[in-house]
Amino acid sequence: MVGWTNQQAAQHLAVTIDEIPVMWRDLWLKMAATIASQSGPLTALTQDLISPSPASQSAMKTIQTFQSGISIAEVSQRRHLKISTVREHILEIAILRPELISVSALIPTSNLAKLKATYQGSAFNWQFQEDSDEASAFFEFRLYQIMRCHRENGDYTSTT
Repeated sequence: MVGWTNQQAAQHLAVTIDEIPVMWRDLWLKMAATIASQSGPLTALTQDLISPSPASQSAMKTIQTFQSGISIAEVSQRRHLKISTVREHILEIAILRPELISVSALIPTSNLAKLKATYQGSAFNWQFQEDSDEASAFFEFRLYQIMRCHRENGDYTSTT
């Protein structure tokens, strides 16, 4: 495949041209996994580039800090991040690592009850109904929606 255009690769491999970028990605992922499973200078050079988690390191630090039992505002202060960035990190983790998220620790019981009453049916089809000026309202909606999508998809079991 080296030196071939995508059209040539598709022709020689008897696949569609749309499959070629996927094949390249798979090849690179296999190469990265092989390098990561060995020791030596190449592994040492690439170690920082190969992440054990799909979530960003910053998001993982944020969730670990939050899990120590402090509020989002305190996480913001400790990590020197905006509250909106902390919330984005939490949503990233909710999408990529839902088992690390406790909805009850992030959404007050009264707000969770309101979300359950307001949003019915498939979470994939929900649209945010802005009824509050609080920035946390959208965050809570999106977090609840993400966790419900995981549950509906069978990725995650929770009581939400």
